[in-house]
Amino acid sequence: MLQTVPFLRGKESADRELATAKVAFEAALAEVREKLTASLAKPAAEITEEEIEKEFEKKNEALKDVDGKKLLELRKKVKEGSGLRFQAQAVTLTRLPADKIAAAHVLRGGDPFDKVSPVVPGFLTAVASWDSPIFQAPTAELANDPKQRLRLAEWIASPNNPVPPRVFVNRIWQQLFGQGIVTTANDFGVAGGGISHPELLDYLARDFIANGFHVKRLQRRLMLSRGYRSATAHPQAADCARIDADNRLCWRGPFRRLDAEGVRDALLAVSGRLNPDVGGPGFYEALPTGVETKYEFFDWPVSAEIERRRRSLYMFQRRNLVHPVMEVFDVADANQPCERRRPSITAPQVLTLLNGELGHEGAKALADRVRREAGETPATQVERAYSLAFGRKPFTTELDLCLKFLSATDEAPAPTTGDAPVVEDRLTRLCLALLNSNEFLYLD
Repeated sequence: MLQTVPFLRGKESADRELATAKVAFEAALAEVREKLTASLAKPAAEITEEEIEKEFEKKNEALKDVDGKKLLELRKKVKEGSGLRFQAQAVTLTRLPADKIAAAHVLRGGDPFDKVSPVVPGFLTAVASWDSPIFQAPTAELANDPKQRLRLAEWIASPNNPVPPRVFVNRIWQQLFGQGIVTTANDFGVAGGGISHPELLDYLARDFIANGFHVKRLQRRLMLSRGYRSATAHPQAADCARIDADNRLCWRGPFRRLDAEGVRDALLAVSGRLNPDVGGPGFYEALPTGVETKYEFFDWPVSAEIERRRRSLYMFQRRNLVHPVMEVFDVADANQPCERRRPSITAPQVLTLLNGELGHEGAKALADRVRREAGETPATQVERAYSLAFGRKPFTTELDLCLKFLSATDEAPAPTTGDAPVVEDRLTRLCLALLNSNEFLYLD
C-alpha cells in the first residue's frame, strides 16, 4: 500500500490512541484484581479476565463500586484496535451487470408495492427542456447501459449543459463578494431571489466552460476585477444606498466578517501557532469546561495540542454537537442545507473573544511572538503587532496611544470578568485589544 503522508499521520494517530486505551484498560483491570484478591483467595496477578467476568455476573460485593460497563468498553477498544477510524481502508468500486440492475418505476403515492410505469435515465420530464440534444430522451440502447453513473457525470459536466457552470460560477462569486449574482444560490427558479446581472453570469459561465472549468483562473479573474477591489466606503454612499441599499449592483465593496473557521484560523496564524499540515485525519478540538465529552454512542477524545493547531477545515464536527465557539460565529448547521451563511453581530461573540480562552491564548501567543521578533523596544513592538494583526503600520495617533498604554505604571483593571483568565502583561492586553477590533475581524 502506498505510504502517503495522510496515511502515515493516520497510522500515528491510531497507534497513539491504541496505546492510551491500553494504559487505561490495564489500570482499570489492576484495580479490579486488587478488589477480588480477598474473595478469590489468590494473588491479583493470577486472576484472569474470565474470572473477573464471572464475578461481575455473580454481582460480587467487592465490585459494587466498579463500573463494569466502562471496563468492557475499554477492553473492546483494545481488542478491536482503538483508532481504527484513522487507518487507511481499501475500497473497491464494482458495477453490476446489466441483467442484475433492477428496473425503476414510478410509485403511486410513494408506495414501493404499487409500481406504475417504468422510468428510464434522462432529464426531468416535468421540466420544460431546452432545444439541445442534452435534454432529449435517451435511446433504448443508452437507457439500458449499465454505466449510468458515468453518463450522469458526463451529462452534468457536459459543455452543452448550461446549468452547472452558471450555478458553480455563482457560488464562487458568492464566496468572494458575500452574495451571489443570484442571491439564492440553491434556487435559480421563479421562487428564487432573482438575478442582478444576467449577461455577466452568462459570460462568466461561457468563459468558465471555454477554459476547461479552471477554478483558480476564475477566482483570479474575479479577484482582480474592479468590483472586488472596491473599498467599502463610497463618496456618494447616501445617494447610492437610496437606489440600491442591498448593494446588488456592486457600487461599493461588501462588508464581510470572517466566518467561524476564518476567525479561529486567523488567531492561530497571526500568533504563529498555525500548523500548516495538509491532509490526514481530522482533529477533536478541546471543548469548554462543563461540556460533556462522553455519550452513549460516541466519545469526544481531545486531540494533541499540535493537532488542534491545524486549520479549522480539519476540525471534527458532529451534527448533534457543534463546538460552542464555532456556533457563536455562525458556523453552518450540519442538520440542514446551507446555501449561504448569514453572519450576525451578537454579545456572545464579543465575550468569546474578549473573555474566552480562544482570545486569551491567541493574545498571549501573539505577544510572545512580538517580543521574539521585535525585541523589547515598545515602539518596535507596537509596529510589529500592527503589522501582524492588520498588515499595516500604526498611524501616529495609534502609536502614541499604544505607547502611552504600554508605559503606564498604574494598576489598570484587566479586561476580564467572572471566571475568565486574568491578563497581567500590558503587551498581551494590547494584543487582546487588537484581536478584538473590527479591522481584524472584518475584510475591507
